[in-house]
Amino acid sequence: MTPPSDMTTRSGPSAPPVKSHRIFWALLSMTICVSSLSFSVDPNRPSLDPLLEELTAQGNIVLGALLLGSLAALAWPGGRSRHSRGVVSAAAVWYLVFELGFSALYLASGNMQRGVVGPCLFLLTFAVFGMGLPRFIRDADSIDPLFKMVAWAVILMLALVFYQLFRDPEAIFRSSRLCGLTGNPQLFASYCVVFMFPMICFCLRTPSYYWKLICLVLSGILALSVIMCGSRTGLIMIVAGLGVMFRKTGRAYLLLPLLCIIMLVGWSVLQTEESSSMIEDRFGEYPTENTRQEAWSMMWEVFVENPLFGDIESVTESESSYLGALSRFGLIGTMPLIISMMLIAGTVARLYRIRSKLGGDVALVDLVAAGFVAMALGAVTEGFLMATRTPILYMIYVYFAIISYLLNRAGTTNAAAGRRVGRR
Repeated sequence: MTPPSDMTTRSGPSAPPVKSHRIFWALLSMTICVSSLSFSVDPNRPSLDPLLEELTAQGNIVLGALLLGSLAALAWPGGRSRHSRGVVSAAAVWYLVFELGFSALYLASGNMQRGVVGPCLFLLTFAVFGMGLPRFIRDADSIDPLFKMVAWAVILMLALVFYQLFRDPEAIFRSSRLCGLTGNPQLFASYCVVFMFPMICFCLRTPSYYWKLICLVLSGILALSVIMCGSRTGLIMIVAGLGVMFRKTGRAYLLLPLLCIIMLVGWSVLQTEESSSMIEDRFGEYPTENTRQEAWSMMWEVFVENPLFGDIESVTESESSYLGALSRFGLIGTMPLIISMMLIAGTVARLYRIRSKLGGDVALVDLVAAGFVAMALGAVTEGFLMATRTPILYMIYVYFAIISYLLNRAGTTNAAAGRRVGRR
């Protein structure tokens, strides 16, 4: 009798893909893509193509329909998970508590959009990405479909950006800075960085040269987009994330120059006098533009005056997730977010302790750490942790699903080792 492999899975490598699985992954890709559109009412936001404007206006309905469709795919007999419990991250639960908590505060302040629609989307997101996705991953023969789902989400997002580029290039730029379809250069840069790390990881781990090429091209486009956004926060997120991913391997020495070449070649093609001035101002040796000090000072003053409960009606800035949460919701309202971040840090530390049991999936530990480090740094200057609809929200749950997959792999390895010892 052949001893079972440490990486034995339930479905087996020859298990054919189920149709509901494909539908589930497709719906998740479209959900993440649609969430990258700007939903805020910004009078200074350039007008998009009528088709994209309509998609933006109906964004809540579209996202709700996609999430409900994903739930239906999970409930379909072929897509139903064998796992009924034990796969929901405690950090994900506390993050949901934080979301529902500030939604209740918005409802109490009279903001029906964020107080009613927000909780519905949060609960649907948690049901699909926080509960369904980890269970779905545990039944999978490989985690590669998760990376392909993210890749398709990036492809769809970039396709919409390029569609708008050919229709009206001025709509995706603000002061010569790329803002995609968000109307906010810093926010779009954060999206690009968060998407970049899974693409780099999948490029290095997949045996398919087809997907290696796709992920390399996508990584280059995303890196170039960060430069064109003129976001210093985006560059800090890239450097910190890649430093975590490749701190124990030399692959970064090959990957970073290649990304730099792609970025420089692309920028030289798009070079203009106006964009050169933007790059010099944003990334010069001594940049003088300070766009956040006033907002940070105001949020800190509001927090000092109301440290326990904050003042949700006095704060409109979104220049920091942490200061924004403290000033709006106080220490009590922010406590679930703090607990969630502490649980994430503890879980990542645990993954590093058991990484020797993960075999070929050991690089995923560095990916998870890099993703959370980059998002934690980006949240210092951006308010996306309090957003109702953003790709970063879904990518947080994607990382939770990867954690669940890794813990399951480590458990499978321990069980297989125990069986071999028992046979002896």
